[in-house]
Amino acid sequence: MTQITIAVVIFLEFQKSTDPTIQWFKWVFLVFLLKELLMVIVGAIMLACGLRPGAAEIYGKVATFVFYAVMVLVIAFGPEIGALRAWFTLPTPAMVVLVIVSAVLTVVALLSYAPATFRQFKERKELKTQKKDTEE
Repeated sequence: MTQITIAVVIFLEFQKSTDPTIQWFKWVFLVFLLKELLMVIVGAIMLACGLRPGAAEIYGKVATFVFYAVMVLVIAFGPEIGALRAWFTLPTPAMVVLVIVSAVLTVVALLSYAPATFRQFKERKELKTQKKDTEE
């Protein structure tokens, strides 16, 4: 929920920007939002089906760490929004690269959870089929 909140707030702040690069770049934050929403929805479906969502994997941990590190830099020193930009302003190209690296890691983390999640649904389906066959 924290990542969703950060992504929404930065998206809304970048929407106010007069810089066309930042105006365009705000859409990258939807990657973080969509990934988190997808994780919440799939997790809820798994729980509703009696499955237990998998534990965090190294890719997710790395992506989360990088996300928070980059967002601290953007919130502190980001162009037009940085709370400490009076002392130092992160150049827009540097901010773009950092956020894109974080977004790529986020997508990699999301994809890393897919095989185990699909396997759990497949095993559940096979178990139901076997149970149905033994009852007949």
